[in-house]
Amino acid sequence: MAIDLVVVGEELAELDLVVRQLEDGSLTVAADDQRPDGERVRLAEAGAGLRAWQVVAALAPGQASRAAAGMSPLNQAFAGAGGRGGLVVRGSEVRFEVGVDHLPPYERDELQALYRAVVDGAAAQRAAVERVVAETAPTALQTHAAPGLPAPRELARAGDGPRDYGRVDPGPPRAPSPSGGGGAAAAGLITLVLVGGGGVGGALLLLKGREALREPTADAAPVAPAVDAPIADSAPAGGDPAGGQVTPTADDPGARPAGRPTEVVRPRQTAPDRPQAPTEEQVLAEARDPARRLQAVEAWRRHGLDAAPGARRRMLEALGLAGLDEEPRAARLVLQSLRDRPPPIAEAIECLPLSAQGVRRALVQHLGEAGPAEVAAAVAALEGLPDTPDLIVEEALLRLGHPRAGAARRLTDARGPEWFLYGEGRALVEARARADVKQVASLLEHDDPEVRAAACALIASVEQPREALALLTPVLRDPESSVRQRAVEGLVAQRDPRASWPLARALAREETNSARNALRDGLQRLPLRETVDLLGQLLARPEPAERRAAVLGLSALAKPEAIPGLVTALKDADRAVRLEAVRALEAAHHQPLLKPRVAEGLATIRELALDRADREVSGVARQLHYAITGRMPDDGVRDRR
Repeated sequence: MAIDLVVVGEELAELDLVVRQLEDGSLTVAADDQRPDGERVRLAEAGAGLRAWQVVAALAPGQASRAAAGMSPLNQAFAGAGGRGGLVVRGSEVRFEVGVDHLPPYERDELQALYRAVVDGAAAQRAAVERVVAETAPTALQTHAAPGLPAPRELARAGDGPRDYGRVDPGPPRAPSPSGGGGAAAAGLITLVLVGGGGVGGALLLLKGREALREPTADAAPVAPAVDAPIADSAPAGGDPAGGQVTPTADDPGARPAGRPTEVVRPRQTAPDRPQAPTEEQVLAEARDPARRLQAVEAWRRHGLDAAPGARRRMLEALGLAGLDEEPRAARLVLQSLRDRPPPIAEAIECLPLSAQGVRRALVQHLGEAGPAEVAAAVAALEGLPDTPDLIVEEALLRLGHPRAGAARRLTDARGPEWFLYGEGRALVEARARADVKQVASLLEHDDPEVRAAACALIASVEQPREALALLTPVLRDPESSVRQRAVEGLVAQRDPRASWPLARALAREETNSARNALRDGLQRLPLRETVDLLGQLLARPEPAERRAAVLGLSALAKPEAIPGLVTALKDADRAVRLEAVRALEAAHHQPLLKPRVAEGLATIRELALDRADREVSGVARQLHYAITGRMPDDGVRDRR
């Protein structure tokens, strides 16, 4: 299946990035349109996915293999720090590459993360790469062609294959030398190098190109360059002390002209054959050896063996849980593979029981993408695993929508309140609360008042009035005033008049002014007609405390519809209820909209004012009577208002 990069480009353009399509079909992406193509992020199709990279440094001819060796420790350190992607030497460039190893569709967030990973990784590694490139740069020699000989050719450059370091580019074929023998010896390089102390005292040494510069053929391995080292005239006869073969003397046929120093011809040094990539079986066998674990995992990553289906599971089986604990660097390489190429959900499930903490955490986060058909298998695999100190298994079950009772509280205890207040825990718990708000219940009992208050706010945001009423009503007794106020807000947010009873009861026992004001305001925001009816039912209950709460609730409404209930409460059998009712009516009489309705209860108010058995109730009633009529009540005068 070919990837339509036009669609990928459109998604990236939606992120305010500048996207161009090159003639080869690849894309260049940058936040700044002024950047040249060579400095932009490049995207191309790579098998069943995408490959994105940015050039970090350029290499000189012949430098690729030496520079590649220096990239391995940089990649290991970057992976150990949790970085995504790595450095790759391709041709004459060092690139920072990140891959996406699955077919489309690609989410916009995923493409943005891919772009950021390349830009950030290249920026983070640039200084270190430049040091490696400078340290591995070849020594420059000034070369001069000998008279009558062809100009010296450029050394072959490293090949451009992926991670194929050190391959020699054969270049164009050369014509055979007229003297035969392949032409390399006759057309050798003549190089003059000034050595010694400089000035007149320096000496000129003759370095003659050898057959190692001959073009490699299909039947022969590339030969490493070598040179002859001239020896002094006083060199001992019979050969080179180092084992080289001495050329014929003047007495031999083909001897050199007189006066020329004897030249030692050393055996030609041939480059060893390039080792073949190991098989997966060989790597896994070494991974079982404690002394070879790290090298095995490095080779497994370097040669791309981790891309095979089921490769991560087989490597984890070979390493074992003990191996991951004993060699954390190997565990980090496996973790990097999982992040660079997220495995299919089925393979991730198989890897769970084989993985230690860090690797298991990456797998658990990946399980959040499980589809409906895969959730059951994932839950079954997780249920049988022992959990880690930070409860990775508990979190995975929460992500999959199958949390254990009290999971939110246990995770918050294990990871600290910040996990729920400011971290990813808030989103996880909220996602589960929208399906079942009771998942938040355990947080209402947390030791931290900020967590309890945040839990109230979370419940308020979920439209489940019946469940919210059951959860938040007990919180109205919380020892912290700020938490009680959050509970009031959560109840009122449901717009459920049934909240009038718990709010009125809380008002009857509340002692903090700020909380009392919040309760009164909350009662006023409930649907008026239903709230008045429900408080009337509360006023008819047999418990005096319930009736007193109803009076306080009706008074808090501050609406004409609540006045008849307060007048009825003036005749209540309980003295405390009567006192609250007459106080409520006195307060209502000061409000212009309520004053006419208060006057309708004047006869009952007069009776309370004339009843001297309860001086407190009588005193408040007399003041209210005076406010309504302009005179004190008299036993011989009947009010006619």
